[in-house]
Amino acid sequence: MGSVRLQVSDGGHGCVVDGQDCARSGTGPEAFIARGPNERRNAGQFTAEFMMRVAGHPDVLGDPLVALLQVATNGGATIIREERLLLSHLEQEFTRFSVPFTLHEARDVEYRVYTTGQVELLAQLHVEIHKQRRSGYPPVACAIDREWKNEREYLDGYLRNVTGVIHVGANTGQERRYYWLLGVDVAWVEAIKEVYEELVDNLSDYDRQRPIHALLADVDGRTFDFRIANNKGASSSVLPLQDHATIFPDIEYVETRTMRGMTLGTMMRREGLSSSIYQALTLDAEGAEAMILNGAKDVLRGFRYIKCEVADFPARTGTPTVAELDAILAEVGFAQLIRRMFAHGPDRRGTYWDIVWKRIEPGVPLNEPGLKLPLVAHAQDVAGLEKLPG
Repeated sequence: MGSVRLQVSDGGHGCVVDGQDCARSGTGPEAFIARGPNERRNAGQFTAEFMMRVAGHPDVLGDPLVALLQVATNGGATIIREERLLLSHLEQEFTRFSVPFTLHEARDVEYRVYTTGQVELLAQLHVEIHKQRRSGYPPVACAIDREWKNEREYLDGYLRNVTGVIHVGANTGQERRYYWLLGVDVAWVEAIKEVYEELVDNLSDYDRQRPIHALLADVDGRTFDFRIANNKGASSSVLPLQDHATIFPDIEYVETRTMRGMTLGTMMRREGLSSSIYQALTLDAEGAEAMILNGAKDVLRGFRYIKCEVADFPARTGTPTVAELDAILAEVGFAQLIRRMFAHGPDRRGTYWDIVWKRIEPGVPLNEPGLKLPLVAHAQDVAGLEKLPG
């Protein structure tokens, strides 16, 4: 382990806090507040550890993204790795943030702290550099450990590990503020035209969230009888109801429309969506999840996480079981990571689950070794999840 010292940039102000030399950002234009030192490093795998904290008390932010931690080369022209910091990641005490990076050959490396100017921040000028060992797992402070902790924190903690989500079954985008607070890009997919139009209006103030009008299926061009539900379309489906009333007795279908579907891959290509940005997929397709996944095997390996709403009873005719979804996703390299019960019938007869699957990386445990997976999140633990009405 070693350390490097950054220099205060034009966008920052030098100061000493808790006995540590620091760069402090102001509020105003976006700027680098610290960078340096263009040191020569040989090939290998490394982790740069930055110490950051909040220095002021922000008003309402226009965007939750407050800083970027970068490792760069070629005189700063090429970014090797970048980590985004949201306001929710930072505290009033210094917190360690790890940025892993790989050099395939000897390079001059620069470490940089860039702030968006929305809130005053402090960055320590000393950055610790760890070289990853050739065997075993990275040091505890490395990025993979932070990802594991995010995944364990609550059901949707994995969203802190991605930059974007494709959310199928958007309805009117009730989770739009939740996604905004996490700082992720969102592509919302909604099949019902009038609900889609309301979604368009609801997303007008969220410039990193986009609406898409489409019905997803297992084959392009397949025609369906799409059944519209009486709860503003939220429980609409291509499948007929069966035992759904066991838990939701007030839901019924009030209209049927003929609709033509397309596969997830076709929709992504049509809309220019890349899993390099949208690394998470959420399916709330009211029983059509298996059909959509079966038609999307050409693109599923590009995602890191897939979340589905699943019933363990025949809520609709043709509703997939958890075991069926496990089998489909195992074919493309995913395993269950965490689940949470969110609804059940009398005497627990019939249960609805939210389940997150994670892509298996060769040689890397799904989460911390020794844990029993899948993890089970508390039924009431939504960690700040807020749905807006309509």
